Parts: sequence; structure tokens; C-alpha cells
Amino acid sequence: EINEDTCDLVLQIYESFLKFGSISAVQDDLNRRGYFRPERKNYKGEYIPSAPHADSSLRRILRSRVYIGEREINRKNKKEDQSHLEEQDRYDCVRGQWEPIVDYKLWKQVQDRLDFNALRRSSTANVKHKHFILNGFLACGECGTILNTDSAKKNTYFYYCHPDTSTSCSVKRWP
Repeated sequence: EINEDTCDLVLQIYESFLKFGSISAVQDDLNRRGYFRPERKNYKGEYIPSAPHADSSLRRILRSRVYIGEREINRKNKKEDQSHLEEQDRYDCVRGQWEPIVDYKLWKQVQDRLDFNALRRSSTANVKHKHFILNGFLACGECGTILNTDSAKKNTYFYYCHPDTSTSCSVKRWP
């Protein structure tokens, strides 16, 4: 039996993600509006109290094909080379025996945004992989040292003169 309140919440999670663009913003929005994970029992029968939605649970909801009415078969083999697997072990998606909660177009937009966010995170996670157009060409005007590169908060990148903070140069970094 379908729980209409849960269906409504799932749809709100998808729409909020497109509106805000990040899982943490959806978490904040749900917490502010008082939407928490329901109390439940785990596989051992232990009581789990109601709690705010975790990043991982929201990501699982947003990535799940269940909400578009599909069932994944052999999900553990999804990233494997399917041509090397026996037919019965290959990953597949089949039509579920339930009505979708989320429209496919909305689900696809969310997948594209999640993929974009993951790509953006991975490309800025390590500043050494960031391309600095003037890297190796700029030098400190006072001592002549070639400027190094580094990052600060919120994906702001700087050219640094000296890794040693005790330098006598008046300018330590250039945005």
C-alpha cells in the first residue's frame, strides 16, 4: 500500500534538490520545515528513533530508480563490464509492478545535476589538477620567486609567493 505522505515527501525532495542544487541545502530545508526520517526498526528488530535526514539517505533517495517505477536487477554488478558476466548476473533495469512517484523528466534532471555536482567536486578537490593560466609565469615583485598556486575556501584560488610565512615580502598572495 502506498503511503501518500511519503510519496509527497519524496517528490518534495526531488523538487527541492533542483531548486537548491545541493543535498546539504535540501537537508537544511527539510530540517527547517520539520521533516525527519520516520522512526523504525532495523533488521535486528531494534527501535531507531526519528532523526534528521542524513546526506547519504537523501542521496540514496535521489539516485533510486524505484521512484520512477523501475527495479534494478543485479545492482552490485552495475559498474562491471557486462560483456564478461553471465546473462543471469548482468545488471538490468525492469519495469516495477508499482506506479512511479517521480516523473522521469524530473528524475533525469536530478541525475544530471548530481553528476554535475560530483564532477565539479572532483575537479576542484585537488588544486594540483586545477589549471592556472599564469602558473610558472608570475614571479614575486620583491624577491623574484616564482609564485606557487593554492586554494582557499569556497573554490577561490590564489597565486602564493612563499610557502614560508616568515618571508619578508609585503604581499603573501594574489587572487
